[in-house]
Formats: sequence, structure tokens, C-alpha cells
Amino acid sequence: MNRFAHLPERWQCCLESFLSRPVRKHTVEDYVSYLSECFAHQAPDELTAEGITAFVESPSRKGPANEGTRRHRRITLSTFYSFACQYVAPGDTAPIISHNPAQRAASERRYSSMPVDPFSHLSQDWRLCVEQFLESIRDISGSSKSYAGHRSILARFFQSDVSKSPEQFSRRDVQQWMRTPSANARNHRDVLSASSINGRLGCLVSFYRFASGWEISKDVPLFQAKSPTDGIRYLKAARPNKALSEQALRSLFAAIPRDTVKGLRDFALLGMYFFCCKRASEVALLRFGDLEQVELNGCQKWVFHFSPKGHSRERRTQECVPECVRAIDAYLVASGRKDTIKAGDPLFAPMVQGKQGKEHRAKTLNTCYINQLFRSYASKAGIDPAATLHALRHTSASLRFLAGEDLKSLQRILSHSSLASTERYISFICGVNDSGLLSKFGDL
Repeated sequence: MNRFAHLPERWQCCLESFLSRPVRKHTVEDYVSYLSECFAHQAPDELTAEGITAFVESPSRKGPANEGTRRHRRITLSTFYSFACQYVAPGDTAPIISHNPAQRAASERRYSSMPVDPFSHLSQDWRLCVEQFLESIRDISGSSKSYAGHRSILARFFQSDVSKSPEQFSRRDVQQWMRTPSANARNHRDVLSASSINGRLGCLVSFYRFASGWEISKDVPLFQAKSPTDGIRYLKAARPNKALSEQALRSLFAAIPRDTVKGLRDFALLGMYFFCCKRASEVALLRFGDLEQVELNGCQKWVFHFSPKGHSRERRTQECVPECVRAIDAYLVASGRKDTIKAGDPLFAPMVQGKQGKEHRAKTLNTCYINQLFRSYASKAGIDPAATLHALRHTSASLRFLAGEDLKSLQRILSHSSLASTERYISFICGVNDSGLLSKFGDL
């Protein structure tokens, strides 16, 4: 039985393409169930954000919808509309829909409980202190994401009890709030990860340290009491080996088609992550002008310039291995961008049903979309569903270390400020080559 037979043919084709993507069986069944309920009386392009919100909050068959059901409905609709924004129906020249109404509905749901100015209940001095602290985060990192992340943590912490001023919060208040459920729609769960808890603690530690040195008059700091974060220790999370095996790595790249423009782009993109050992944003934000051919020791080499995560004002340079250069060149030739691409254009551009669109060339790829790409190819290759794009960085680091790369050199490649961070990447390798050494002295 076709649950979407009442919809226009172009929307039926869009839904069929969406549901034919490689995902787990029970996920497809959930998609069909939620989408058929939502589109039972209206076509997807007739629904507004208000209509989607009403559907998300509507009762289920067994009674009022719980938070898990509402979250799955929001994710399903947002994922479908994101797909529809890039889907071009047969016979059309433009995507079937130009906006994502579910994204606005999810945004309204996420921030509905947060006032426009979450610091309005604080005194003037504390508001200025918060403002200056956040500006210092922006100045140090040069990252708008770091600014937004710290602001969100402070806003939710101070909104947890608006009757208190920052100096009135106790250590117990901090410990209780640190374990409150995440408000992030993507990571909404009752138990936070150790890294999320540590992120909250780190923000509060930095803020109270900043406030203890922020003067309201000469030699009179705003915060003079003991910090409520004193004595709270960071959690130590389990660090499993995230690197892929050699067989899994080969299967992943073998799953990427080389006979389409999109396949060539994805092969070059994921190749950059593996061969160059970079983070998601460090490759996604690359522009064509960041690639440069220079002379090193009498040889012509290709290098690329990038901004490390959290340091958008800082520029670093790294050699681009020949395998990546060839893959990028093949992608640019196949896409027709080889002769028209400009220095400011994104190196890896979004696509519309396999075709480049001028309106998309100015945009860089979203890191969430790149993660979805990785997961889809990993699913085809039979790789553990828990693996993420970051696994390519871990795989590259571990293979470089096994090939003889020293820790200091690996630290520079990974852009780590601490050698301890680099050691965590290869901690599972320690001792794997001891057998050869010990066998030489077995007669001792």
C-alpha cells in the first residue's frame, strides 16, 4: 500500500528517493510512519512551521507524545526537508522546495524557554562582566562558534535560578546543573557525556576566574569570594580506539563511486581528511585560493593554508599529498569548475542532484552534511555504525605513528597545543612492536 498516493507525483518521487537511501531498516519504518501521518492531509510544500509544530506536539496512538517521540518527529521532518531542498524532480530545473520549514519549527522549540536576553536579571556590573568575558573568548579564539557556545552555557546556568546573582551560586548548584539534560536537539538525552560535562565546567571555571580579575573600580574586583567551581574535578571519559582498520579503510573508499561528479567530490573530500589528518571544519572551509604550489628544497610541492579549530584568525600551512591533489583535480575537471573556479570559491562545493548550481558555489559544505556522507559510505562498507568522520583523523595519526612519525611531528600535523592530546591518539599502539625486541633477548 502506497501511503503517499494522494500527494502530487513530484513529491511521491522525492519521498521515494528519500526513503531509498542507505539507512537502518527500523529507521526507514519510522520515517514512513511519521511522514505519512504528517502529510496525510497536506502536501509537504503546503505545511508551515506552525503546522509542523502542531504535528510534533500532537498525541500518539497510546496517549500524549513523550519527549522521545516529539524529538524523533522533529528530526525526521527536518532531515526530509533538508533532502527536499536539494532534490530536483524529473523535468524540473530547480529544487522541489527552497526552504526548510521544519528547521524553523525545531529552532523555535529549542529556544522557546530561553528569553531574548538571558542576562537581563543580573546587575549592571555582572552584565558588563559577562559581555567582556564573551568578547575575550571571541578575541582569543577568533571563532563565533566558541563565542556562541560559551554564551549558551552561561545563559542556561544563570537561568537555572534567576533569583541568584552569580556570586550567590554554590558548588552544589554548579554540580547539580552540570548534569542537567542537554537542550541541544541533536544530543537531547538524560545522561550527558563526560566531554559535555567537562565543557560546561570549563566555561564556568574560566568565567569566575575572569570575574575575579575584572575590576569595578581601582584594585576592587567584581568577584571576591571563593569560586563555586573550586574542588570540582574534570571527568575522565573512556577513550576507545577510534581508528579504522586497514581493511575497513579500504572498504570505505571502495564504496565511493568514481563515475559521478558527486562521487569524485566525496572521494577527494574524504581523502583530504585521511591523508592530511585534519578536523571537519579545517577541510570543509577550504577555498580554492588556499591551495598553492611552492618550491621546497628545489622541488615543486602543493601546500594548503587552513585555520585550526577554534583559531579562525590563525593561518597554518601543510603539504597537500599528491594523492589528494590528483583527486581534487579530477573532481574539478569532471564538475566543469576547473577553468572557472576563483580563489574565493569553496574547494568542495554543494551540489543539486549531481549538478553544480551557481547559487551554491559560494557556500562551503556543512560539517554535519559531511558527517552524513561519511556514515552513508561507512554503512555501504559494513563499518561499525558508531564510527564518525573523526575516525579518519585517528586512523591517519595511528598509521603515521606506525610508519615511524615521531610524536612532535605528529603533534604539529594534528595542530595539538598539548603533547598529551597527541599521545591519546596512539595510546592503544604502545607495546604492539615489543615482541620483536623481546624475542632477541629471550635467552636472558
